[in-house]
Amino acid sequence: MWLRVVFLCFAMLFPSGVVGQPAEMLSLKGKTVLHHMYHPSQVLDQVPLSPTESAYFRTYQFFIEFVALEKAESALQFMQAYDQFTKVIPHGIPQQKNWMLANLSIQKGLIQWMQNEPLAGTVSFIQGHRLLKEAFKSPALQLEAQKLRALYLILIDQLPDYLMSGAHLFGLEGNRKEGFHQLREYVKVCEGKAGIHAEALVLYGYCLLKFSPPDDHQTNLFFQWSRRSSSPLVAFVSASLALKERDGALCRRLLDALPPESYDHFPLLYHLKGKAQLNHLSHTCEEAFLQFFRTYPGVSFKADAHLRLARYYRISGDTAKVRGQMEAIQALATFPTSNDKQAVQEVFSVSEKPVALIKARLLFDDGKNSACIQQLKTMDESLLSDFYRAEWYYRLARALEVENRFNEALFGYQQVIRLADEDVRYFGPYSALNAANIHLETLKDTAACQKMLELARELNTGQYKSDIKRKISDLASKLDK
Repeated sequence: MWLRVVFLCFAMLFPSGVVGQPAEMLSLKGKTVLHHMYHPSQVLDQVPLSPTESAYFRTYQFFIEFVALEKAESALQFMQAYDQFTKVIPHGIPQQKNWMLANLSIQKGLIQWMQNEPLAGTVSFIQGHRLLKEAFKSPALQLEAQKLRALYLILIDQLPDYLMSGAHLFGLEGNRKEGFHQLREYVKVCEGKAGIHAEALVLYGYCLLKFSPPDDHQTNLFFQWSRRSSSPLVAFVSASLALKERDGALCRRLLDALPPESYDHFPLLYHLKGKAQLNHLSHTCEEAFLQFFRTYPGVSFKADAHLRLARYYRISGDTAKVRGQMEAIQALATFPTSNDKQAVQEVFSVSEKPVALIKARLLFDDGKNSACIQQLKTMDESLLSDFYRAEWYYRLARALEVENRFNEALFGYQQVIRLADEDVRYFGPYSALNAANIHLETLKDTAACQKMLELARELNTGQYKSDIKRKISDLASKLDK
């Protein structure tokens, strides 16, 4: 999954020129093209570019198409354009050609990784990194170097243990906190510069979305910056982050403000809209998901969308359509994202799950904590089987914790731990992890925190294992300070 996240982060990031420096990597015309790539609904007249820039943007456009639509044809066209670009660059400025080739080499590697060619992808990535090291030596490239250093600091910090040692061999070190600091500074410098600022916002927003622990200051700052941008790609990242932060109302406002043609250029917006509407318990989620299926040619998030539609039909009482979504997931050949893999595991329990449990989860994800608690209280938990009672207590404890009712939340988490001793679902380890965080951050009880962390490690045998392991490590590092 981390490779897909890296792919998405790199997808929007590399074409910008040096800001405020005497020597820039892109001409003014090139920056116009860059602006259009982030605002595809705007009309762009033919812009004459140098052979180097023209070849670069042509290649990069195929990369964007592969990211947005996941079409194998776009990947093939990228590889062909990449080969053609290597023949054009001798006519370019040496610093410019090295920089552009470095970016395209990284993009090439990401496509190869996505197409299950990890060895070829690694070779391409290393080639790109070597060129970037040369670019770092140029005073005219210091701002670009800052951006890339920030990205490497964040991404390398997320690598799984078995890849970390290999990264160190090439001098790649991770430091998430420093990386985010450098990215914030980069966004500030880029403000007011068309194209380049949108690129910086997408980069920063994706890193917040995928790699940052909850940080109200950083997310609020990003929302403040992103509201000034009319780019649908920036809006997609902003709305995704709002959904992650459980601010469903903000997510829907951002999506509703987009012109209809934005969805044509970036069909993943339909998937996001469907999720936001489903969390709102709105029937309009159905059409959004159906539009996603009609317009998105790729395979990512298809299983996830079917799962969410199954939940909607379960709430609506349409058993036949729930079964149809289960069959649709079974018919899929690949499950690229962690969301899709999770959908395979969860969809078969939807038809039997109590509707109130489904609604409670959706309401919580939408940021409606009180409504979530009220929904759960409509059920008599003593009548539930242990399988559903564990989830009932987990949903209740999460909502109580957000409401700062910590003692009640701790009681709920203890009930989950008791019920989920042999459960491979994530409820047990996450309950222990959340309880550990309460003991450390709120109650200042380090001994109880340590005990809960040890319990979280013991229970971490099933879903989201690597993610839970990383979060346990993050909290343990706080405990050691």
